Amino acid sequence: MTEAITDANYQDQLCGNEDEEGYDYQNDPLLELIMGVQSYLIEQANIYDGKMIDSPLYNLQYKMHAYMRQRASELGIDF
Repeated sequence: MTEAITDANYQDQLCGNEDEEGYDYQNDPLLELIMGVQSYLIEQANIYDGKMIDSPLYNLQYKMHAYMRQRASELGIDF
């Protein structure tokens, strides 16, 4: 058990030490998920003529927006 924890910690350190400039943001799974959720919410708004429907995804929308702005800031993109 201790070896597994030590190995996991080592892997976390390796991932944390990777050069951020070398990170492939085009294939970031979290960004893909956020874009998928945003696309879904836009489609739903179009289906219901812009009326908000009751969806638990709306509760996550602000957090997703904040994350996207943070990532854009890290990439040097200004809004």
